[in-house]
Amino acid sequence: MKRLSFAIFFIALCYNAFGGTFAEVKIKSHIVTAKVVSKPEEQTRGYMFKPAIADNEAMLFVYPRDDIYSFWMKNTKFALDIIWFDAGKKAVYIKENFSPCTEEPCWIETPPRKARYVLEVKSGTVKKIAFKLGDQIEFNLP
Repeated sequence: MKRLSFAIFFIALCYNAFGGTFAEVKIKSHIVTAKVVSKPEEQTRGYMFKPAIADNEAMLFVYPRDDIYSFWMKNTKFALDIIWFDAGKKAVYIKENFSPCTEEPCWIETPPRKARYVLEVKSGTVKKIAFKLGDQIEFNLP
């Protein structure tokens, strides 16, 4: 009960501090609380200027259609693992340990396949849970 209360408090705190909608995302046996971003201005901002993220924190980018979605790490202060998923929530591309941009022009990571969802998690998560291409995630959008 104490753990559940803390989780509810943490989600409420995040919601008030950063605004938005959150979803529980299951990546194999690892569960993260992901901020759901579907508006272009939220997607552009991503984790810019945030000092750090917790092990169970993530950002889930939701797009209206399958397409090639490129990412960069401009003004991001920590490395991320980024996973692209198709409409069936199956991993189609993984970029591990994507480091913050330290000089212009910033590196842009472009997946070779179309995706519908992109999940950003703390760097090292993919290796820690042995996540690989073809693996699926589970979530329900609010």
